[in-house]
Amino acid sequence: MMKRILRASVTVCTGLLLCTILLAGCIRIVKDGGTTVPAATPTTTPAPPMILITLERTPCFGTCPVYSLKISGNGAVVYDGKDHVKLKGVQETTISAGAVNQLVLEFENTGYFSLNDSYTKFEITDMPSANTSITIGRKTKSIKHYYGDRSAPKQLTELEKKIDDTVNSAQWIK
Repeated sequence: MMKRILRASVTVCTGLLLCTILLAGCIRIVKDGGTTVPAATPTTTPAPPMILITLERTPCFGTCPVYSLKISGNGAVVYDGKDHVKLKGVQETTISAGAVNQLVLEFENTGYFSLNDSYTKFEITDMPSANTSITIGRKTKSIKHYYGDRSAPKQLTELEKKIDDTVNSAQWIK
């Protein structure tokens, strides 16, 4: 009998303790003037969205440089030279976060997300392609751009050049 009473007392005390803890989280703090504000809750800063920019230059029937670039949001750059380049294989470097942000702005100013997914008409043969993509968080867009397709907007070619210029890919190509 004594054990039951003791067990009931422990159960009641534990229940009261849990209720007290739960109620403490709901307390409102009264400031001067009598208005109540919710108790402070911890805030977290959301992580910046993942950013990945890619550029791939494909072969032509001549000596066009063939390579790819990957640029991460933290500024990490990975170059992979394949053919008709000064340096074949993987090279790595970094660019500033500001340079990455500037590239993202270039994509936005180009209207990249509203462009066609491909410009691949063979109006002129023997030309290379430049394939680009950008990922911002969960949003990704890729464009295949064959240089023999005259319908491709000039801004797309300028964006491709801007990517090369930003990472100084000439150091590995020429």
